[in-house]
Order: sequence, then structure tokens, then C-alpha cells
Amino acid sequence: MVKKLFIGLFLMSSSLAFTQSLELPPDFRQHNLQEYNSNLFNPVFSLRQDYENQVALWSRWQWQGIDADPTTLYLSYLRNQERLSFGAGFFQHNTGVYQQTGGMLNFAYNIALGGDFNLALGVNIFGYQQQLMDDRLIPGEPILPIGDEVNDFVFQVMPGLELQIRDFAVGVVSENMLDFNFTENGSVTESDEKIFTVMARYAFPVMQNTSGGQTTLQPLAYYRRVPGYDNQMGLTALWSAPSYWAQAGYNSFYGASLGAGVRLFQMVSIGGLVEFGSNNNDVGGDTSYEVVGVTEHWDTHTTYYDLNNGAFREHEQIYIP
Repeated sequence: MVKKLFIGLFLMSSSLAFTQSLELPPDFRQHNLQEYNSNLFNPVFSLRQDYENQVALWSRWQWQGIDADPTTLYLSYLRNQERLSFGAGFFQHNTGVYQQTGGMLNFAYNIALGGDFNLALGVNIFGYQQQLMDDRLIPGEPILPIGDEVNDFVFQVMPGLELQIRDFAVGVVSENMLDFNFTENGSVTESDEKIFTVMARYAFPVMQNTSGGQTTLQPLAYYRRVPGYDNQMGLTALWSAPSYWAQAGYNSFYGASLGAGVRLFQMVSIGGLVEFGSNNNDVGGDTSYEVVGVTEHWDTHTTYYDLNNGAFREHEQIYIP
């Protein structure tokens, strides 16, 4: 406890000198994830994937500069079976102060409530090693050997749910509802330090091609409470077609974004996104970049639950990357 107190005081005293590194919110900066790896935004979104098996890579380079760029890397595998989806992932997340490296498990289940009502429940379970990242916080002759001591193992639980009525859905998720530092033998955050996101979305069916592939337009609005930082309000619009996808968005803290990607041979998808920095926060920001690469395939006679349209769908082709 004494060690944590001294480290906290030291980091606070350094914040004026290194504001650019210290003022980033502690979340995963995953607000643009709508087409792939969206279960990092809300655990139940793993039910939205169209393919039964999916391997996806996502990386974000935040506000590029010449030193200590906060970067997030996330590699995941997801499997969707009827009303159940599950998966696992590896991530490395640089908050600007700490680097977190570890794994994640995802589970989601859809419950039919009757009529056009469905309730989706999901959870992400994280386990990661947390180390001090920005060595500029450590003076040449350190008062405390914090560079060697900040090496914690953290357990974190992120639950989420979504209520769907036909093509409309509302959901809520808490990124750190439960967390525990095994190294320090105590909670990481207090009850008033939890990150909450409330969201609403609507799926507009646009067209269907001769092979049965559907094109949809899906706007999503969200409000995120990040204690100690400016709350975030955001809006994204995702256009998803059988051969490509495109999206645009705005986050009150991070700024506006534009992204697009293509699907190749019904097996591989690659894409990128650019987010233009906003001056509506204390640190401002330059351009951030995201890239995504995905491989996916169907098993024979696949039956899965389409969360976007609230119904079971079947696919009898085999696409194997």
C-alpha cells in the first residue's frame, strides 16, 4: 500500500511535465471497432459476426510522435454457434504510462424473449501483466526504484448486455466492473472509478445480392463515462456490404474518423481507418491510425444467429482460408 502511494504521488508530480503521455484515458480506445473485433467494444458483439470462425488482427497507433507512441495491438479468434459465441485473444496496450500485455476470453449468449425481443449477455475476461512504459518518468538518479517495481499481474472483468427489438438495440457495458491486482493483493479501481458505456444502434437493411449477401447501414450512438477524464460522446455509421465495408464516426474526445476495407475471395478482409485529432481535450492530438486484417470461413451447413437481424441463418458453403 505504501509503495502504491509513493508511486501515485510521483506520477502525479510528473504530470505537468509529461501531459501528452499521462492524460490519455485508461480504456482500450476501441470506440471505432464496429465491423471486426467489435467484442472489445461490447462483449455481446461477437454474436454479430457473419462467419462461424474468424481470426482478426487490429492495431491502433495513437497520436503519432517521435517518442512513446501509445499503441494497441489485439489478435483474436472467435467462433459463432447458433445463439452462443466464444473466443480468445492476445493484446498489448500502451496507455502512455503503462504497457499491459496479456490475454482475453470472450463469451456471449443470446436469449430469445419471445416475439421480436432478444437479450444478449456477454463478458470479456482479461489477465495481463502491467509494467511502467514511459521511462521519462524515471529520473537519472531515481528516488524510488519504480522502474523495477511496477510489474503487476491484473485480472479484469468486462460484462455487457444488449436488448434487441427487431433491428433496434440498446446496450450497456462496463470495461472494469471487476478488477484485482494479484501483485498488490487489492482492487485496481474503486467503485466510483468504473468505466461505463451506454449505446444504441439500428440496422437498416439496404439490399441483398443474388448470392444472398446483405448490405446494411448501421448507425450507433454511445456515451462513455471515464472517471477522472472528460466523458465521451460518439456516433459511428457502418456500411457493410458483401465485398467491402466503410465507416465514419466522431468521438468528442478523440475526434472524427474515416475507415474502409475490402473482402477478398470471401475469406480475407483488410482495411484501415484514420482518426483526426481533436483539440476539445486538454492534450489535443494529431492523427491516429488503425489497421485490421481478418480471415474467416464457414463450416458445412452452418446455422448461426444473426444478431443484426434477430433471426437464425444458414450457410452451406465451405470457405476455408
